[in-house]
Amino acid sequence: MTLFRAGIGARLGAGYAVMVALLIALTAMYVGNVNGLRADLAQINDVNAVKQRFAINFRGSVHDRAIAIRDVVMLDMGDRAAAIAEITALAQDYAESEQGMSQMMAQTAGGSPTEREILARIAAIQAQTNPLVAQIIADRESGNLAAAQAGLAQARPLFVEWLAAINAFIDLHEADNQRIGADVSATTDAFARVALISMGIAIALALVTAMLVSRSIVRPVAGLSAVMEKMSLGNFDLLIPHVKRRDEIGDMAARVDIFRKALLDATVAQRQQSEMQQAARERAEAEAARQARVVRDFSAGLERLAAGDLTQPIDSPPLDPFPAEYELLRERYNSLLEKLADLVWQISAAASGVRSGAKDIDQAARDLSDRTERQAATLEQSSGAITLLLESVRATSVKAGEGEAAGLSNREQAQAGAQVIHEIITAMRAIERSSAQMTTIIDVIDDIALQTNLLALNAGVEAARAGEAGRGFAVVATEVRNLAGRASDSAREIRSLITESSAQVTLGSSLVQQADTKLDAILERASEVQNVMIDIAGATGAQTTSLTEISKGVDYLDQVTQQNSAVATQTTSCATGLTQKADALMTVLAFFSTARNTEQRLRRA
Repeated sequence: MTLFRAGIGARLGAGYAVMVALLIALTAMYVGNVNGLRADLAQINDVNAVKQRFAINFRGSVHDRAIAIRDVVMLDMGDRAAAIAEITALAQDYAESEQGMSQMMAQTAGGSPTEREILARIAAIQAQTNPLVAQIIADRESGNLAAAQAGLAQARPLFVEWLAAINAFIDLHEADNQRIGADVSATTDAFARVALISMGIAIALALVTAMLVSRSIVRPVAGLSAVMEKMSLGNFDLLIPHVKRRDEIGDMAARVDIFRKALLDATVAQRQQSEMQQAARERAEAEAARQARVVRDFSAGLERLAAGDLTQPIDSPPLDPFPAEYELLRERYNSLLEKLADLVWQISAAASGVRSGAKDIDQAARDLSDRTERQAATLEQSSGAITLLLESVRATSVKAGEGEAAGLSNREQAQAGAQVIHEIITAMRAIERSSAQMTTIIDVIDDIALQTNLLALNAGVEAARAGEAGRGFAVVATEVRNLAGRASDSAREIRSLITESSAQVTLGSSLVQQADTKLDAILERASEVQNVMIDIAGATGAQTTSLTEISKGVDYLDQVTQQNSAVATQTTSCATGLTQKADALMTVLAFFSTARNTEQRLRRA
């Protein structure tokens, strides 16, 4: 009841004070939400993404060093030096990333307990693996291949465990990013809901204020105006309304009542009474006009505010100034309008920044997904090429086994010829020509065996450096098949010559002693051919085992790449959702018109 007894200015001031309090509360809430969003985005971009990048550098260095240390064991002196240099460079890269990770952990107060635990495990595995790698290199440089191979067998599970620990660190921050993204989405949803609710409250409050102003000022002024109109017609026997009100309307009603009484007391002086009545009417009309002006301007301002227009304050032009007694109220209203416009502009700018950051995250996630898909396609092609090469090496191994059996058969036939050496006297010269041709063919077989070993070594190097090298694997496989074919042809020629020699031995009985000497040479060459074919079979078996391990490694890389692609797709979805929420918030804020966004629209037009 005290508020209704107060003056009109006090009532309007109380209404606008409630609006200002609401705006202050909403501003504090909006600023807190925006700061929370900024902190979440900073956690993703400035902390988690940096730590993930260092961890990815760890993984690349460890993976490449695992391949390089295997090359050190497998390759000869010239290629081994390049692999050792690569291991040194990769270790240096790892150390630089490790230093950056330590600085980042120090900046984030040492990180979470889980982070510290994983990094401690990574450091422990590194402390076990690096000395072992150095020992493998030392053993290989000293020529102790068996010790180097044993060390490689010990290092393999350590490298696998090392990569698993690094992937666990990367997955930890990826999960943290997803959690933060969900929190940001929830915050923006709540932000939009609160903005709509606050807008509804502001509109309702404006309507209630307009209604109260209308009931408190316009209606009483209209009633007084009607009474004064009756008094102007000479009717003074009236009850003046609102005389007991304790505000400007009550004061005006009291003056009218005094005027009415004065008219009643001054009936004798009609002229003076008429003049006094006219003066009172003019004063009342002027007062009513001033108050009507105040009500009209404030009603229009509140209607514009309810419509979201924050660009038009209540003016006081020099030719028609605002009533002086209400000037302070007008200034407070204009100040409130200006602060509200600045608040809407700041919220809009913050929402625009959120939308821009979300779009950047979305674009980066899409780029990562595209690169991951291309990498998966490349790994799939490499896996197919390695499979083809593995099948080719297995086929070569089968052919080598057949060559070995053929060499054994040749040797048995030569031994059978020794038993009938006394029958080859007349064909000794033909045997000598056949022996010369056999020597040439055996030389070809020796050359083929040497080239086969070199090509198998090249195939191993190409498999270790897979990527675009799939085509090189196919070339090596084709060359190995060609050499195996030549070895098979030479074996068939050897069998033919030995058969011819056996047939001619039956005619060379007169040259038994000389034939015996030549036949011993043939037996020695047949043994060498058999040993060569055994070496070829062993080498192709070793190649098959190595290529099988390489194929498994490429399949594992393909699985990891597919997982990375799925994570990138989830990140893209989260960023797209955040962009949509920011767009929705911008749509809500577009309801308000401020001087700044009006200028922007004019510039865009």
